[in-house]
Order: sequence, then C-alpha cells, then structure tokens
Amino acid sequence: MAWVWWAIQIVAAVLVVALQPKPKKPEAMKANVPQIEEGRPIRWDFGDVIHEDAQVLAFVQDGTTPIKSKGKK
Repeated sequence: MAWVWWAIQIVAAVLVVALQPKPKKPEAMKANVPQIEEGRPIRWDFGDVIHEDAQVLAFVQDGTTPIKSKGKK
C-alpha cells in the first residue's frame, strides 16, 4: 500500500509544477532622475542640512547590460 501513497505524491507534485503561474521576465530599470539647469552652482554644506530640492551631480544606470561570462578565470 505504500506504493499508492508514493504514486499520489508524485501525481500531486507534477500537478503543482504544471499549474503554477510562470514568472515574468524582469523589465529594464527605469530611472527617475531630476533634471539640472546648466551652470547651477554646486552646494557646499557642512553639518546636518535638509534640502528641499534635489541636485544630482552624477547618475549611472546600473544593471541593464546582461552578464555574458563563461566562467573564465
């Protein structure tokens, strides 16, 4: 009778794998970077300061190129 239990378990596992939703492929990153005016001076703050507006000095969008490595050392 143990083989009946094993058969039910295997059928249940196959059904679970077959009926689960397929994962979606991840989308490329979309950056939301504030625009900067040309010639705007860079702030030099010392101490704890809270700024109301954003200023971006540099922005690098990372993680958009696929890794194509064969495991070479």
